[in-house]
Amino acid sequence: MLTLYGMGFAGVGLGIAKASLAAFMALAAKKVANSRTTPLADNAVVQSEVAQATWRLQAARAYLVDMLREYWSIATTTADIPLDLRARLRIAITSAMHRSREVVDYSFHAAGTNAIFDGSPFERRFRDIHTVTAQGQGHAENFEFAGQALFGNVPTQRL
Repeated sequence: MLTLYGMGFAGVGLGIAKASLAAFMALAAKKVANSRTTPLADNAVVQSEVAQATWRLQAARAYLVDMLREYWSIATTTADIPLDLRARLRIAITSAMHRSREVVDYSFHAAGTNAIFDGSPFERRFRDIHTVTAQGQGHAENFEFAGQALFGNVPTQRL
């Protein structure tokens, strides 16, 4: 059940992050900040940061989907899921949640004051992603337990 919860939270986190980044990109296409005469989307730093946020999000999603496929293929044939596979799925779940939070945090901060008001596409998503990652499935200590399993030790927390 813990893994099922984790899969759900990871998916929610990825969705929040994807929507937040898309909202920032739409804003950046129009917003002219400070003394600039061109939109944020024309700024090389913003372009680079959006590209990096995109790969972080896509890489986390791809790893999660890969682990879910592998897990599903084993789970449909046996109830005995290997410990290293459970560890890698836990890594995929937790890292998807962390990368999602990073993308939302970037989008929120890059949007500037547009992000802070109730009803903005950023304010609610910022709160939501921090609620999602506060769940046990998002705790950084999950990496410790997964690492224990990858070394062949019985983890101190169930995976």
